[in-house]
Amino acid sequence: MRSRLRTRAALATLLVALLAAVWFALSVALLPEPPVPREILLGGGGVCLILFAVIGGLAIIEARALRRAEERMRRFLADASHELRTPIAGVQASAEILLRTDPGHAGREKLLLQILREAHRAGRLVDDLLAMTRLEQGTPLAMEPFDLVPLTVAAVELTRELAPAVTIQLHAPGHSPLHGDPQRIRQVLDNILSNARHATPDGGQITVRVINQTAEAQIEVIDTGPGIPPPDRERIFERFTRLASTYPSGANGNGLGLAIARGIANAHSGTLTCADPAGGGARFVLRLPRRT
Repeated sequence: MRSRLRTRAALATLLVALLAAVWFALSVALLPEPPVPREILLGGGGVCLILFAVIGGLAIIEARALRRAEERMRRFLADASHELRTPIAGVQASAEILLRTDPGHAGREKLLLQILREAHRAGRLVDDLLAMTRLEQGTPLAMEPFDLVPLTVAAVELTRELAPAVTIQLHAPGHSPLHGDPQRIRQVLDNILSNARHATPDGGQITVRVINQTAEAQIEVIDTGPGIPPPDRERIFERFTRLASTYPSGANGNGLGLAIARGIANAHSGTLTCADPAGGGARFVLRLPRRT
């Protein structure tokens, strides 16, 4: 931050000095008499005032940006610490029971399963936190040509395996060529479909549509779950946001999946929104430009 401020201050000084030189040269060339020392001093004083105003304005802007960044970092660390505390406490409690008691074969397997589940939850949270950090730092994407349709087909097939009691329909053209990072786009699709899978009760339906347009490709994911109230359709993309009664199955994520998905879409110059559904449930729309 300080190096950026020094660079901008140096550029501002150079610009003001250049303007002062131009002013002096024009004065000498166009005025009937060259400027006297008093005029030069007055002009120099005006230039200095302009310079101080520019540098002061830059300093104020940088200071405010730094305070906002520090505040975001404090909130992020506080939320991350709070989220990590729960799985770590679960692992610790199960390990202490195993160490201090003899729960028997069945009880031991149950406790080990609980440790693995909480360790996986903590590992997923760490991976998501790293993904958020990379997105905020602007880590470059692996840009390459790819076809969106087989990527979507693979994500839908995985969702069918994980939710056999939910009907999943896919409507897609033969091809949908794009240019971007296919691994990150697959992550977006997995996050959206995971959200729809957990929100849809047994016997419900998820509809996935891939729509080719001239300038972009569009993916719609519509579920028959409880839906998302209009006031919360933008808030769900904020980090660590979880809505009450969103998942009928009782499943609960860490509140980072949709935030990461939108960050990846934005990094591809695309958009991810929670749109107004035609009927009930929720409707997510991902738009990706043909070329970024």
